[in-house]
This record gives sequence, structure tokens and C-alpha cells, in this order.
Amino acid sequence: MRAAEPRDAARISEIYNQGIEDGQATFETQPRTSADIHAKLNAPGNHVIVAEWGGSAESQPTGRSILGWASISPYSPRPCYAGIGEASVYISRSARHHGIGRLLLNALLDTGRRQGYHKLIGRLLVSNRASRQLVRNAGFREVGIMEKHGRVHGAWHDIVLVERLIEENL
Repeated sequence: MRAAEPRDAARISEIYNQGIEDGQATFETQPRTSADIHAKLNAPGNHVIVAEWGGSAESQPTGRSILGWASISPYSPRPCYAGIGEASVYISRSARHHGIGRLLLNALLDTGRRQGYHKLIGRLLVSNRASRQLVRNAGFREVGIMEKHGRVHGAWHDIVLVERLIEENL
């Protein structure tokens, strides 16, 4: 795990676009470009990390070194919400179900702790059982369901709100 760098933008956007295409990780519908990711990397309060394959170039499972990425973005610009971040995790299709999400989410929690966040939140599609299990295993709790919250591929979907307090920063 390491902090994302500008040179990672193309691969991060590729993985994000897989999530958009699959319709299970985000309500976004427009593909993201490297320029979009550069803006995310440079936005105040954003913290982006990547999971990088440590083997030789010939043995990389995806043909590229970055297998997934995760970020913390400020929940709101309002001062009353300072210290709350929104967490996101995206894994390359070819690297899913191999523990990369768990490693990224744990590293993201460590980043949140170091950056002084006292709570991380997430919004997950109710149907995304893998993500719900991932955050549950990392100590997040489900706090509610918002019905018909967004449209993906022409259908309304519910989301579940999750949160994880970072006790040492309270």
C-alpha cells in the first residue's frame, strides 16, 4: 500500500470505470478520465492510496501493477462535520475476491487515524453483499437504508449507510 501519485491516474480511472460499468460499486454513470483522477488527487482533504502488485512485471495478474485503490474524501465542507470522511474502495475486476479490499480498507483506516478523522462513512448498494461484508469485517456498522436512492442502468436502487468511529480521535 502506498499513497497514490499523479502517474497512477490512468490506472485508477480504469479501475473506477470498471466499477461504473458493473453498476454495483457506484451510482456514477459517466466514465472518469485521468484528468478527473488528477483533480481528485489534488483536492484538499482527499487521501488516495493504491494496492500495488509486488511481483515481477511478467507475473502481474492484471498486466499492471495497481490492483485497487481507496480514498477518503471530506464528508462535507461545513465546519460541524470536520473529522468525518467518506471512504471508497475499488478493486480491479481481475483482482477481486483475493483480500485486496480488506488490505486497502485497513490501510484507509490507518490513514484516517493519522489524518485525524474521528469517523469514516460509506454508502453501499444494498445488493453489494461483498462490500457489505468487507466493511462489516473492518468494524463498520450499518446505520440505515435509504430507499430508491439512485438509478443504475435504468433501475432504482437502495443504499445502506455505514460508519466506523475511530475511537482514538474522538
